[in-house]
Amino acid sequence: MVKVPAGPFSMGCVVARDDECNRQERPRHEVELDTFYIDRTEVTVDDYRKCHDAGGCSIAGLGSQIDVGGLQVDCNWGKEGKASDRI
Repeated sequence: MVKVPAGPFSMGCVVARDDECNRQERPRHEVELDTFYIDRTEVTVDDYRKCHDAGGCSIAGLGSQIDVGGLQVDCNWGKEGKASDRI
């Protein structure tokens, strides 16, 4: 895990600069985040299963999801033959 320090970042889309800007991405604005940790690399389904089985990771919400832009995003969790794929 890598520590990401607290601080601001610009969230959103700039219509004049970006190719596509969904309605939910406007207007661009500053957001202040607390310190958080993130994996240095993507995680495979098998790795995440090990974390879940050890009690450290939740599987809530790992099916199909709708992202901020309204597109469906499918997760590899629970799919046959996907153990070595990224979650």
